Amino acid sequence: MNRLPKAVRVALVSLGTATVLCGFVWVFSASATGSLSATSAQSARSGDAVQQSWDRPMAASPLPTTTSTPSPSPPAAPLPPPEAPAAPVVEAVPEPAPAPVLRSPTAEEAAVASQVVAIVNQRRAEVGCGPVSEDAPQAALAFAHSADMAMRNYFSHYTPEGLSPVDRSVAVGLTTGWENIGAGMPTAESAMEAWMGSQGHKDNILMCSHTKLGVGVFQGAGDYGIYWTQLFG
Repeated sequence: MNRLPKAVRVALVSLGTATVLCGFVWVFSASATGSLSATSAQSARSGDAVQQSWDRPMAASPLPTTTSTPSPSPPAAPLPPPEAPAAPVVEAVPEPAPAPVLRSPTAEEAAVASQVVAIVNQRRAEVGCGPVSEDAPQAALAFAHSADMAMRNYFSHYTPEGLSPVDRSVAVGLTTGWENIGAGMPTAESAMEAWMGSQGHKDNILMCSHTKLGVGVFQGAGDYGIYWTQLFG
């Protein structure tokens, strides 16, 4: 800086480092002897800033900014399709087999039924109860139930439709409902022995208020081969 003319040095000193930091280029007219033009020297003596002859002022160029472009995220894996709902499970409830066409009791079946009535009256007499008479309507209803159990192969006081002894009695105009059933006993004696060995069945047989009895025996069908029914009233 000491090699520059004094006026220029003063101007540069008065501006300080802003000249450099701003990147401006100072252009002045000097003679071969190193003196400024009169206009420039007068301006310098008066303390004004050196008249500036601007060549294109060079503004500081901002540093280029690099905008990082984020890498695209890999596409999300597609969701698995929803599972199809399980098909509803519908259990078919089989319709009960229709009631069989009822036949009449054979002579053997009728005879065995009469034997049962005779043994019942013997047991009742032993405890002081009066005899029961063999009742045809109750016998027909008892035979129908024995045949139904055999031919539709079930063993119960209730039919596959859910009819109880009382339901079956009321359906034919009877008021009885005390019923004993059995299956597989080959004779009247074995059937009565089995019933007398069960307290509930025995109570029905020895109920002194009973006056009527119908017995139905059916053989030749079902798992047990022979089925027994007593109806008291």
